Amino acid sequence: MKSLMGSFFWRLGAFALAALALGGFDVKAASGLYDFNGYFQETHPFTVRNAPTPYGAPPQQYGAPPQQYGAPPQQYGAPPQQYGAPPQQYGAPPQQYGAPPQQYGDPSAQGWGGAPQYGASPVQAQAPGAPRFKFNDAPEAKPASEGWNGISEIRLGVLAHDEGPFSRRKEKGADVNLAILFNSPDFLGVIWSPRPQIGGNYSTSKDTSQAYLGIVWEWDFWENYFFGFGWGGAYHSGKTRTEERTRKELGCKFLFREDFDLGYKFNENHRLMLHFDHISNAKLCSTNEGLENIGIRYGYKF
Repeated sequence: MKSLMGSFFWRLGAFALAALALGGFDVKAASGLYDFNGYFQETHPFTVRNAPTPYGAPPQQYGAPPQQYGAPPQQYGAPPQQYGAPPQQYGAPPQQYGAPPQQYGDPSAQGWGGAPQYGASPVQAQAPGAPRFKFNDAPEAKPASEGWNGISEIRLGVLAHDEGPFSRRKEKGADVNLAILFNSPDFLGVIWSPRPQIGGNYSTSKDTSQAYLGIVWEWDFWENYFFGFGWGGAYHSGKTRTEERTRKELGCKFLFREDFDLGYKFNENHRLMLHFDHISNAKLCSTNEGLENIGIRYGYKF
C-alpha cells in the first residue's frame, strides 16, 4: 500500500512538472491573490538572451533602426531626390534666371556711344508696336528749327490808309502790307522770345508808304485765337513838314512803330487776323501828326 501511494504521488509530481514546463496550464488561485502565472511565463535569467520570449524579441518589438526609423536614404530621402539636385530644384542659372543675352538684352546690341545696350532683346525691341531702344552709333541729328530757312511766317494784307483814331485823317486810299517773321533767336529768350519781323506798307494812292522792322510777341487764348503785339521802327516816304492839306506832317523820317493783331488759327499753317499799326515820333520832332492803318491780313506759318 505504501508503495502504491508513493508511485501515485511520484507520477502526479512528474505530470505537474511536465505541464509547468510546457506552459499548458495557468497557475492561478481562485481568489486572484496568488496569481503566479506571470512569474511562470517570464524568461529564466539563465536562458539565451536572444531566445524568443512572450513579449517578442527586441529586434521585432522596437524594430531595427533601418526598418523602424527608416534608413536615411529612404526615410529622409537622399539629398538629390528629397531636396532636389541644385540644377533641377533651384534651376540652372541659364534657365531659371535667364541667360543674360535674352533676359537683359543682347550685349552685342549697341546703345549710346557704342556701349552695350541692356534692356529689351533684339527680338523684343524690333517687335511691331514695341518701342525701339536701340540707337545708331552716331548721335541722332538735332531736329531742324521750325520754319523755312529761318522764316517762321509770311503775312499779306490790305489796309485802309490813314484811318485814325489817334490822328486826323488827311491821306486816303489803301495800303498793301507784306511782313516776314523769323524764328526767335536764343538771346531773345530773356524777353519772352519775340519773333523778329521786317515788312512794309505800300500806299496805292502815292501817299505815305513805309518800311519797318521790329519784334513781335504772340499769345494764344480760347484754343485757336491769338493776340499779337509788335514794336519797332519805321522809315517812311511821306512829308516831315508840308503846307498840303492832303498830306501828313510826320516831323521825322525815322519813327516809332507799334502794331496789334487779333486773329484765328485754322490749323498749324493758316491764320487770319485783324491788323492795326501806328507810326509817330513821340514828339521828338517839331511836328508829330502820326499815321494809322487798319485792315485784314492772312498769315502762312511754316
